[in-house]
Amino acid sequence: MNFDILLQKANLLRRQIMEVGYKTQSGHLSSALSIVEIMTVLYYADFLKIDKSNYDNQFRNRFIMSKGHACIIQYLILVDIGLLEEKYLWTFCRPEGILGAHPDALKIPGIDMTTGSLGHGLSLGIGTALAAKQMHKDFLTYVILGDGECQEGSVWEAALCAGNRGLDNLIVIIDCNKLQASDYTDLISSLGQIADKWKAFGFECYEVDGNDIEQVYTVLELAQCKKNGKPKAIIADTLKGKGIPIMENKNGWHGRKPNAEEWNKISAELGLAGE
Repeated sequence: MNFDILLQKANLLRRQIMEVGYKTQSGHLSSALSIVEIMTVLYYADFLKIDKSNYDNQFRNRFIMSKGHACIIQYLILVDIGLLEEKYLWTFCRPEGILGAHPDALKIPGIDMTTGSLGHGLSLGIGTALAAKQMHKDFLTYVILGDGECQEGSVWEAALCAGNRGLDNLIVIIDCNKLQASDYTDLISSLGQIADKWKAFGFECYEVDGNDIEQVYTVLELAQCKKNGKPKAIIADTLKGKGIPIMENKNGWHGRKPNAEEWNKISAELGLAGE
């Protein structure tokens, strides 16, 4: 695996998140920035195996962005792999466009499930993984959850089901960026030893630096290969706003976009000045 190419792709996606988000004044940018490396590996290191020829194949690997407010990065990737026209990016969250603040499977090719109401994506993923088992198909289901989202009781109800059903074709990635809409996650409702919780629900659990491409690749490769009767939970330690210094691990950026002064500083750092 050429990690330099993946790193270049991640850097480009980070730049595009900021550019599209600022110019359209839409999206949850800091939430998308924390999962750039995870999304890069999933889509470009052959884990999801999705392209224009097979996106409507019900037996390919599935992906559910349970923290649907981070969808801007998924839209950018779908444009890059040819499933969306670039013009739709510039109508992001506008009435005339198809790209909303949360992904809509009925409008957007390559979106497997409509999400956005937090706490529901894991249940949808369990349904997909269970269907694969019942049909004797070997495709995998990947679900990304936010750590703040894991305060929802529906997440743990779903986790109990997945463990009891032995869904070893389900891989859950928890984006532990330590911030949620209104404050630091530990100050709202601490998750404590989150890895121990997933283990208690019957998951095989891995902990990884979620902003390190090589670590993300290694753990995903390991998780997809282990058919041991246990669903997998990857606890990804990330930074909200990763890659943008004035946003990194800073409260107050959940839904906010940079002002003109902040954008001048950010665009200079990203090499966007003058564009």
